[in-house]
Amino acid sequence: MDGRDWKKFLLPYEQAVEELKVKFKTLRSELKSREEYSPIEFVTGRVKRISSILDKAKRLNVPMEQLETGIEDIAGIRIMCQFVEDIERLAELIKSREDMTFLYEKDYIRNNKPSGYRSFHIIVEYPVQTALGMKRVLAEIQLRTLAMNFWATIEHSLNYKYRESLPEEVTTRLSKAAEAAYLLDQEMSSIRVEIMEAQKLFEDKSDIIARVLNGIQELYFYHRVREAAQFQLRFNELWETDDAWHLKQPAEPSGGSDTPGEERPVILNDGGIPRMKPYDRLYVQFIYYFNVARDYFECHEVMEELWLEEGRDPLYQGLLQVAVGLYHYQNGNPNGSVKLFTAALEKLNGFGDVELGIDLKRLREDSAVYLEKLMKLDQESFAFYDLDIRVLDPALSEAVEELRVASAGGAWRGRLMVSTNLYSYMRIAFFPSIIYY
Repeated sequence: MDGRDWKKFLLPYEQAVEELKVKFKTLRSELKSREEYSPIEFVTGRVKRISSILDKAKRLNVPMEQLETGIEDIAGIRIMCQFVEDIERLAELIKSREDMTFLYEKDYIRNNKPSGYRSFHIIVEYPVQTALGMKRVLAEIQLRTLAMNFWATIEHSLNYKYRESLPEEVTTRLSKAAEAAYLLDQEMSSIRVEIMEAQKLFEDKSDIIARVLNGIQELYFYHRVREAAQFQLRFNELWETDDAWHLKQPAEPSGGSDTPGEERPVILNDGGIPRMKPYDRLYVQFIYYFNVARDYFECHEVMEELWLEEGRDPLYQGLLQVAVGLYHYQNGNPNGSVKLFTAALEKLNGFGDVELGIDLKRLREDSAVYLEKLMKLDQESFAFYDLDIRVLDPALSEAVEELRVASAGGAWRGRLMVSTNLYSYMRIAFFPSIIYY
């Protein structure tokens, strides 16, 4: 029997499994965000048990000193897909990745095993950064549909019970079950479009409800309690009648608005975005910090949060980089400022003259002048000066003014940060059924 320290031997494999699970779960989230559909249903992983490693080494005649290269599935990742077509697409995505080396594949879907086993296996070499340096380990990534996985799990359990010697009757019944699972996958593929459309409708409905409830919280945030309560009542009415789709239609609270003649807010605006205010509160905070408070660090904090929430929109990133460029120069880092202004202009030049209620053309021009002065700093120095974002939309000006008024007495900044965190907490704590990741 081999006398190695198995705990230490398996450490790199455990690390590889955990890292790969995170990467494929992140890939699932990214694909859902970008394309509204991901071929990944869910991801699991495991490190092979020591007894299983020894059994396989014996069965395959792998010498103990060659375990790392002779047994390729000590680290194992299993990714479940809804449809066979998803497996084909996901396999190509995995093989094209640069953070692991594709070695070879085993297609047991087109060439199923005699037992009826179907799955798609990809063998990769994955680099793990250990305390002793980088170590490359082999890992097996199995791609299966839910039906394939159900059958394979049962077969594995039976093989364990009968020690790889299944009775003929059990083998026959397993073979029939494998064929039934295959036919199920074929049938699901034939109505794939209908299934995906139904899932999309469900997610759209969930997203609408989440956004509307968040919009109600926005009203509370801006101290428009009466309107928030009215919209909550209207939402409750629609929810009780299972008529939540009507939330997509412009609606008004059952009572009058707070100000005679004032236009009542809608649950969803013309762009289909359920905001009681036309602008995200984080965006309003950014404009406030940029134009009023002149706090470019806080500009970075709130805009980075918004940028991440909105799928890394390059327009938000460009605005963020202008603020950080000012922050760098204000704090004696002209090189960092040059880098940020350059990146900002590259992003902002791809947009129109007016975006998000601001004069983007003027901001680009002012930023270009700032960058030109920075580039000539060794010839002619200049004192730091602030830039202004010219607000064109009266609604945005009003929202920023509300923040300015609320900042009286110096209490706003602390309240703003607490409210931001509390707001995020309340969304998850009170509406967990409509929060999806």
